[in-house]
Amino acid sequence: MMNSQTFAADKFEMVNVDSQVIDRLAKVPSPTLNAKFGDYRRPPTLLLGAGDGVVVTLWETGSSGVFASAGNTYPGSSQSAHGVTIPEQVVAEDGTIQIPYVGRVKVANSTPRRVEEIIVGSLKGKSMDPQAVVQVSKNVTNAATVTGDVTGGGVIPLSPKGSRILEVIAYAGGLRVPAYETFVTLSRHNVMATVPFARISMDPSENVYVHPGDILNVFRKPQIFTVFGATGRNSKFSFDRFEVNLASALGAAGGLLDNRADPSAVFVLRHETAGFVEDIHPESRLAQAGQSVPVIYRIDFSQPSGYVNAQSFQMRDGDMVYVSDAPGAEVQKFLQIVGSATGPATAGATIYAGAP
Repeated sequence: MMNSQTFAADKFEMVNVDSQVIDRLAKVPSPTLNAKFGDYRRPPTLLLGAGDGVVVTLWETGSSGVFASAGNTYPGSSQSAHGVTIPEQVVAEDGTIQIPYVGRVKVANSTPRRVEEIIVGSLKGKSMDPQAVVQVSKNVTNAATVTGDVTGGGVIPLSPKGSRILEVIAYAGGLRVPAYETFVTLSRHNVMATVPFARISMDPSENVYVHPGDILNVFRKPQIFTVFGATGRNSKFSFDRFEVNLASALGAAGGLLDNRADPSAVFVLRHETAGFVEDIHPESRLAQAGQSVPVIYRIDFSQPSGYVNAQSFQMRDGDMVYVSDAPGAEVQKFLQIVGSATGPATAGATIYAGAP
């Protein structure tokens, strides 16, 4: 029986796949933005800062005010009201802008509404019933940077109501590459996390708020798996969607060859974390020795459960699938190849037959 065999390579763990193993694989934590940035709150109130462009419009009542000569009449006003619009000003490095009859006004770290109040207060005693409207014409401080595989990357202004990742990417023109091959890295204050774009679009908790100063890097990274052995086609294959299971992977490779393949000996090689291996095999020496452990999963297609398990076994980038030609010798050959690839061959690799 396969479960009792020992192979000359203690540099990997062998795991016979059953429903319990499938359940534990499904619970392996995935990279997440929510864990690092998912406070579910929009960023703090957007404030003006150096480099922002603002346009200020000033109004007053009466025909002899300081702005009467401007000639602009307030629409809908029953009184004689005059106003002037000050051309766009860029907030200076010291955080100020120039207001007629007032001088330099500090606006940095204030909201537009607060700046309006400051200007009106400064004009009282100089103008009759002054009013002010402050509009942000160029949003630099309250913006994020989007780079990479988007149609129109650059500095993207954030909405006062809060902007989430998908909104910011859409504002940048959307993706230039297939969504299932796209990843997004969010950087904020020296903290970074990378997740597949598809996960952000499918899981609302991953579509976190973007904060001023954030950097979003959108990039293409095709996910690859390799199939060799007794299949219709031995080659490298790219994922054609976000999630690909083992059954689909074998289908892409032309399936198992009827007259050659050993259906009880289909293997998938990948590296797992030591914590995961220790969870499914507490006595594993490899799990105690390092952070990454080569694991060979065996799926038995000679049993009906093998087909069910193959549909739930999700492929990962870099997986290697091997279908044995015949029982015994070919399996030994494969394991010896894996053993030599993962480390020096020594005696005593155990085969773990399912979850405890």
